Amino acid sequence: MLRRFFNSCLQKRSERSPSTSHHPEGSTETDSSDATLIPLQSTHSPTFPTRERLKIPTRAEAEADSQISAAKDPTMPKAARAAKANSTSKSAKDRKPYLRVQQAARFYSSANNAGGLRKSGDGKANVEAALDAIFNTLEPSKHWDSAGDMAPKASKDELDIEGVMGYCQALDVDMENYEFFVLADVVQVQSFGQITRQGFVKGWKQVWEESGGAVSPDMAAHKKHVQSQIGLVRKDVTLFRQVYRSAFAAGKELGRREMGMEMALPSWGELFAPTMKRWRTANVDWFEAWTEYLTQKFWVELEGAKEGEEKGQQGQGEQGKWTRTVSRDLWNQTLLFAEKTLLDETLGFWSEDQAWPGIIDEFVVWCKEKGIAKEKGGEIMEVE
Repeated sequence: MLRRFFNSCLQKRSERSPSTSHHPEGSTETDSSDATLIPLQSTHSPTFPTRERLKIPTRAEAEADSQISAAKDPTMPKAARAAKANSTSKSAKDRKPYLRVQQAARFYSSANNAGGLRKSGDGKANVEAALDAIFNTLEPSKHWDSAGDMAPKASKDELDIEGVMGYCQALDVDMENYEFFVLADVVQVQSFGQITRQGFVKGWKQVWEESGGAVSPDMAAHKKHVQSQIGLVRKDVTLFRQVYRSAFAAGKELGRREMGMEMALPSWGELFAPTMKRWRTANVDWFEAWTEYLTQKFWVELEGAKEGEEKGQQGQGEQGKWTRTVSRDLWNQTLLFAEKTLLDETLGFWSEDQAWPGIIDEFVVWCKEKGIAKEKGGEIMEVE
């Protein structure tokens, strides 16, 4: 379900983006369907100048050259030449240009240098540089446009949907279930199908800090961490609530303040599946009841094929449209309500005097009218 929504977003953004129908000179793109997924595992590390590239002499070479030049200077008195030769060693030691180059080359020779990152006084800046370099390997400068051609990308500071799909593939994250939201929480996704450079760097730097440098800035460590979080979210209530809250931002389309119902329903289903017993109790399938209620109240069937086609172009479905979106408050309160129903399927915790969102109040009334939940002292309606 989430993958279908991904694809619909990709189609809409491709249609909105300017089309460039020519192939760049020397282009080697193929017509393969796999071309939309870019290879992400890069073996290249950030390249920094080494001593050989800069032609910086070693300490011994610097001292020898200085002594030779001083000895060969015919205009300099003999005593002055001797003094300069003797002082060369101290001045070279103080400047140590070759040592600075060596340190930089050693540190940046590999993004896997977690020990260097932990010990360096500029650790945070170094981590940011390494993460920034990783992000550069994830986002190509070109993408497939709606005409099926390679076109220049508008921004190098965000992964589009194609890039996000490739990144998920590299980290072995399943985009069709809750695993995507675990990754989205780490890289601080703010709209569905987009990962920004700022969120990527800030999110992974925070992970590095909280782990004491154990999660180094490289793809292998990132994959290990994400997979660990995917397993942990099933049993860690605090982590699940964090992932759930951040999923609201990750589920919104770009430029929207609220989440579309067409995204909220499958997201609820995927998030509740591994963590909250699919939002089911012994006698009630709450998620099925919630879905039925929302569909009956806010889903409107479209009349005529033309209307269906027009709405399909807007990504709302081919047969109908949703007349209600999901606010952040409703999103968060739905989790609280779901947690309480798992403890009390009679809905005895609910009161009309409480500050539940109106939709939840109406859902409770609807459940009681349908006989889904029993009143205290009444009978429980079995759900098949």
